[in-house]
Amino acid sequence: MKMKKICGMLLVVVLAAGSLAGCGSGAKQEEPVKKDAAKQEDSKEKLEVFGDNLKYDPNVEIAGGEDVTLNFWVPAAWEEYYTKWSSEYSKIHPNVSFEFTITSFDDHWKKVPMAIQSKSGPDIFWMHNSVNEIMLPHMEALPEDKFPIDQVKADFRNVEANIVDGKLYYVDMGLMTGVIFYNKDIWEEAGLTDADIPKNWDDFREIAKQLTVKDDKGNIQVAGFNTNNAEYIWVDLMYQQGKWLFGPDEETPVFESKEALNAAQLMYDIYNTDGSGSGTQPKGEEAFANGKAAMIYCWGWASNYFKSNFPDLNYGAFALPVFDENSFPAYGRTNGDVSVGVSKYADDAKKEAALDFVLYQMCNDDMIIEYDVFDGMAPSKYSLSDHPSIQEEPVLKVEAEMLDKSIWPGAVPDNYFSDIQKYIGQSILVNKTEPAKALEEAAKMVPEGLKGRNFKTVERKAAVADEMSDQ
Repeated sequence: MKMKKICGMLLVVVLAAGSLAGCGSGAKQEEPVKKDAAKQEDSKEKLEVFGDNLKYDPNVEIAGGEDVTLNFWVPAAWEEYYTKWSSEYSKIHPNVSFEFTITSFDDHWKKVPMAIQSKSGPDIFWMHNSVNEIMLPHMEALPEDKFPIDQVKADFRNVEANIVDGKLYYVDMGLMTGVIFYNKDIWEEAGLTDADIPKNWDDFREIAKQLTVKDDKGNIQVAGFNTNNAEYIWVDLMYQQGKWLFGPDEETPVFESKEALNAAQLMYDIYNTDGSGSGTQPKGEEAFANGKAAMIYCWGWASNYFKSNFPDLNYGAFALPVFDENSFPAYGRTNGDVSVGVSKYADDAKKEAALDFVLYQMCNDDMIIEYDVFDGMAPSKYSLSDHPSIQEEPVLKVEAEMLDKSIWPGAVPDNYFSDIQKYIGQSILVNKTEPAKALEEAAKMVPEGLKGRNFKTVERKAAVADEMSDQ
């Protein structure tokens, strides 16, 4: 009996083997399975490719479909924005997920560089051009095959100025400028209308005098104009006159010129000759929010500050006046917030996913617009300047009109601007120092603050460079 059972089992095995042999080789057996998988893939709904010149194809598989988790570091102010858009990205690529580390603005650039250099930090992170010197050595450049430079330039402003040693690490998501905010209620009480918005500084001075309110002792109650805490307006006044901030070596700040004196003199005259402002007033945005200033010079970020903290403040904005409204190369300086950075130390799969997220960010108009409205910037992307969300925001609309006549000097060390404020702005507006003497002091002190900073300006790469000249 046992032998019969064994023989029976052997017969089954032999018959089964013969049956398999009749089906052909193993390779041919797998072919129908592959065809079925291909049919299944083809049956998936294709997502729409989006972008202008630079394109994003959401149907391209990332990291071979393997699970990838990106460690993403952002300041708290951007947490909601990036968690939202990373979630949207993961809907397209379910194999890519994000883990967030949230920092404060103060801590972000203390912690991120240290973490990346130790190769234990983020794979992807919120980036700002002010830290180029620290971060670029540790960042992955945008590869030409994924980010063709001619397509990037066709879509975005300021690209050439962002190229470092032949490599592009980010683009500007938006660009910010300084504008004049004006209180519409105070403006109307003074009998002024939109037709009175000044185009040149002479007319501006007259309007500022008209808007200034003083008590019986001559103390300013409402300043016609306040640029306190933003005394770097001097930089804009230089660019308006067609003069570079730095010499031909692209690193030495220059203060000896008639244009430098014109700029400083205008600041002196508005405050000390016309009596339209006071260096002892609160900083501009604070005075403006509390009805203590009719007009201020401030950058676009203040639009969100006022919207969030003073929602009933009735204000408008207009472009900086210029010395000669019929002939000026630029309104002034601009700067931007940039696309996220990618660590060059991330492994290949994470690097691929992180760079793909950067491309997604650059091609996603909704993502760019939301960023710009939140941050008070006009879009760097040419096609978005007339977007309804930009045109309905008074400050962003004005910024958009100014962008093509604005100059980015590069990732200038912050102490350059703080020294301009101190040795020119505050010296003139608070201490009432004669402009020539203030410039003489700035010429001694500002270069000292730049020593060892390894900085070179990119201002000569500006689109308006042909209209500018050296000192």
